[in-house]
Amino acid sequence: MGKFNIFNDVSSFQSSDIKYFKGLRSAGSKGAVVKVSEGNDYENLSCGQQMMNTFDVFKVFGCYHFFRGMPISESNFFIAMLRKHGVDKTTRLALDVECACLPKYTTNLVNTFLNRCYNAGFHNLSVYGSASWFNSGRIDKTKLVHHALVWVANYGVSQPDVTKADAWQYTDKFLGTDGSYEFNDNFVNPNLDDRTPEYWHIGKRFSVKTNAIKIYSDKNLRHWTGDTLAKSSIFDANPIKVGKIYRLNLANKFGFVTSNCDFTHRIAK
Repeated sequence: MGKFNIFNDVSSFQSSDIKYFKGLRSAGSKGAVVKVSEGNDYENLSCGQQMMNTFDVFKVFGCYHFFRGMPISESNFFIAMLRKHGVDKTTRLALDVECACLPKYTTNLVNTFLNRCYNAGFHNLSVYGSASWFNSGRIDKTKLVHHALVWVANYGVSQPDVTKADAWQYTDKFLGTDGSYEFNDNFVNPNLDDRTPEYWHIGKRFSVKTNAIKIYSDKNLRHWTGDTLAKSSIFDANPIKVGKIYRLNLANKFGFVTSNCDFTHRIAK
């Protein structure tokens, strides 16, 4: 696993001194995800300093919330804490789903929480849970909304044992905290002023989120036809890949439009 970057997660159990984070970096870490809140009333009082020092050392940090099963009140509390500390909306967020208090199947509750974070403008989402929860369907990773990343905890094994995992917490003995491998740079890339947009790559029916979107005659969106689709318009289209992103090829009308999730909403798969 040496080719993959390592990151850590920290809470009130870890130090908020910058020397601690420099020690993590010296040991090979590339970043950290900081516990901000738990339930609907617990705030990690060290999280502000921990986020600042993580950013100073790694130029990146993430935030996580420990879930106790009340997605509306807990997401409200988590978002309020993020705003209190001025957390940028490009920041990687994680929902820690492991509490014994949770029902056997948690995906619907998890998705409600994720939806509310997404609607608040935080689009870089992930879900943390044990391999057994993912593999048993307690957390159904195929149904997680908004392309939430899968962060698997599984110790004492040679691999995460969950297919298409995005990150793997492989130890709880990394300088007094947990250590995770990430497989696609989503946890250790620096926080950016402008996030990379997400694009619909699956879907059949969409609507317009913004005031209007332009219809183009070419898939590269260089030649505007002069026509637009108005806000709340519903249209059928087929996503097509263009380079590293996707466009929407209109099904019942000539032309192509953006598949950027900031401008369009998917109604049906």
